[in-house]
Amino acid sequence: MSSAAATSSKLAALLAKDVRGILRDRLLVFLVGYGLLIAAVLRGVIPFVPVDDLFLLVAPAAPFIGTLLVGTVLGFALVDEREAGTWLLLRVLPLSEGSLGAYLLGVTTATALVSGAACAAIYGQPVERPLLHAAALLTTALSAPAMAFFLGGLASNKIEAMALGKLSNLPVSAPLLAFVLPAPWHLALAWSPFYWLYLALLRSSAPDAVLDDLPLAWPAVPDAMLVIIPALILLAASAVFARRFRRVAS
Repeated sequence: MSSAAATSSKLAALLAKDVRGILRDRLLVFLVGYGLLIAAVLRGVIPFVPVDDLFLLVAPAAPFIGTLLVGTVLGFALVDEREAGTWLLLRVLPLSEGSLGAYLLGVTTATALVSGAACAAIYGQPVERPLLHAAALLTTALSAPAMAFFLGGLASNKIEAMALGKLSNLPVSAPLLAFVLPAPWHLALAWSPFYWLYLALLRSSAPDAVLDDLPLAWPAVPDAMLVIIPALILLAASAVFARRFRRVAS
């Protein structure tokens, strides 16, 4: 068996172990489906709220919920592995740290992409620019590994992980301020990847005529930058928190 095939086989066994671990934890199973439930509730409730364009304005929140819950679930799983010393056992496997890191990044991002896209579909998010919409969903999925490594690297148990998870509300709430900060003060929100992702998902959901009427200051950047900027921020955050996790778990 070639080294590449052997590595793939070991990563597949690792994936099976992680899935079994999540399915044994009722809290984690609940969180996996919670995002879908929230999206369905929002779809049923928002149309009855007498606020113009509210359905459109809330639409980007649906994939945010799905991806961050996936990151939270896998972050809890990393905390469990730290407590049980499982990560130390993984370190002695004939797998490089690069392979393990790529595995965690790939699995978390792929799972978050499915969850985020499912939440967007259940909510009924309209799509005017399919390419931008797909790119924004993929970039949003990168928030899941950043969240997972953030919790896994900083929390020593699930209680602490739940408390730290509340901090994710800070960057996620940045898009709300975009509606009250005039230009150029809205650029103070550029540190938050969710500011850019909200704009990308919103722009992908409505024609220019509708967007121009919104009380929102748009940054003077091409559409591509609405996904490139948050992708760079999230990848950098994942790298920093992954390094922290490896240090405290070793």
